[in-house]
Amino acid sequence: MTHKGHDRPSPASPSARQARRPIALRLAAPLLLGSAAVIAGCGSSSKPSSTATPPTGTPAALTPAPTLTPGHDVATDASFRAFAEQVTAAMISKDTAFFQARLHETTLTCTAAVISSGRFPACVTEGQVVTGIGAAGWHGNGVIADRASMVRDLTGYAGLASTTSTDAFGGGAFKLAALGRLATATGTDGYVAILTEISTHSNPQTPPNRTARVLVCALYNNNWQIATVIAATDHIDELLKPNASNGFLKSWTAYP
Repeated sequence: MTHKGHDRPSPASPSARQARRPIALRLAAPLLLGSAAVIAGCGSSSKPSSTATPPTGTPAALTPAPTLTPGHDVATDASFRAFAEQVTAAMISKDTAFFQARLHETTLTCTAAVISSGRFPACVTEGQVVTGIGAAGWHGNGVIADRASMVRDLTGYAGLASTTSTDAFGGGAFKLAALGRLATATGTDGYVAILTEISTHSNPQTPPNRTARVLVCALYNNNWQIATVIAATDHIDELLKPNASNGFLKSWTAYP
């Protein structure tokens, strides 16, 4: 993947840089390692959210994941590009079986802090282990979502596109916009696909607006899988421009 520069915060103290970084950066790394973290929000927007924003809680019952047989994927830019293209096609065709197989479950051990946060409804007692899919809002909170909800989100997102709308980033049709690597990426983890559209809303009084889905992926058993799904409904320029992610990405390449 061609590097088009490195995203670096402007000079400041480490604590100031951390405060300005999108929360997704702090969420994605631990989720890739299979253990979610409870993280406080670091910003919000008055803009309306897309109707496709991932769920903010975790039902108690989770859909079991199918077991993938060992695959032949490799940690190269070309291999990940091919996977990102498969993901794009699956979102357009609403291929639920694809996402059932390619969403990677993570686990969260419930602590007193997790329970008191109120953001993980499935957490009832300390020491309880909750399994699900890592999800977050761009500049928002992270959760563990159930597999069925995330499959519905990913298969329904492309259908919300307002194909007659345009903005500074082009037409409103759903598309794969960019590929990258997390700033924290090592080895076979931290590959990122950024998909975008101008989304319509359930409320007809709300005008369509640019949104994105950021899929943080890694190799598991030689299969590309989606470890974290990040929904963006504002600050879209941070995702769709090179060198703009404020420390989230160490590389960004426009697609195709």
